[in-house]
Amino acid sequence: MTQQIALQPDRRRARALSAAAWIALTLPISFGQAPTPPPLPAPAGPPQVADPSITPPTFDVVSVKPNKSASGGTRIMNTPDGYSTTNIPLSFIISNAYGIREDLISGLPGWADSAHYDITAKVAAADVPTLPKLTRDQRSGMLKPLLADRFKLQAHVETKTLPVYELVVAKGGPKLHQAVPGDTYTNGPKVNGNPPRAGMMMMMPGKITGMAIPLDNLINILSRQLQRTILDKTGLHGNYDITLQWTPDQGEAASFPGGPDGRTLPADPSAPSIFTALEEQLGLKLNSTKGPVQTLVIDHIDPPTED
Repeated sequence: MTQQIALQPDRRRARALSAAAWIALTLPISFGQAPTPPPLPAPAGPPQVADPSITPPTFDVVSVKPNKSASGGTRIMNTPDGYSTTNIPLSFIISNAYGIREDLISGLPGWADSAHYDITAKVAAADVPTLPKLTRDQRSGMLKPLLADRFKLQAHVETKTLPVYELVVAKGGPKLHQAVPGDTYTNGPKVNGNPPRAGMMMMMPGKITGMAIPLDNLINILSRQLQRTILDKTGLHGNYDITLQWTPDQGEAASFPGGPDGRTLPADPSAPSIFTALEEQLGLKLNSTKGPVQTLVIDHIDPPTED
């Protein structure tokens, strides 16, 4: 799955790109069947667990080129034989590699915070069958050696006590719709003229639509939207069809000049705040507290040599 959105050189638009790109790289495409005992949606099975017998391969062929086109077109995706970006900020590539939001990365020099790159990375043919067996974290972690080799990146993780949100079930109970195994979503919103499929999310100004997704995918997007770590305290582990609509602030709305089919899709000014929308539409609530949060400190990074 790929996501293409316009990008402008400010932090708010970069955050929008981060959210959209995270969708493209982390959402599972397959859909596992799950029982549905009332009244709460049932678990869809355990989260992805790395197979200790499988070692993620390293990229065999890597091309890194600065993108100085100033184009709004962007793309980032896991490919069948590796990884590919077009016009993606280096800060987000680092964020993806370490699984840490961009606002939690410190020590980046100015050029690294604004530079965009086209990257094509492929594993050897013998390693291609291994890629589908890797977890999302393992696929993302394959970028660390690439960054160390081509950008001479050195970094370390520091844990800090920071404001966080806890996502809990609201007083009236969850209002989540259990996904139906095998649903093709023919009546769902169109993406380039095609209906979405299970395991897919879309973002527009003030709106998130997800088909057969676990809550952690929604949490990832909300965390980037609010720029705060969100801890899942709901106890819900099913796959859900989700629509969440709220009134975005002015900067967020400007980050999305068009919808997935290229049409202008203005936000609904009558929609509630994102906090009220979560409770009213999904039966979930965000409680503010403090907790340990992992941050990434950049110790060293160099511009890559063009190839």
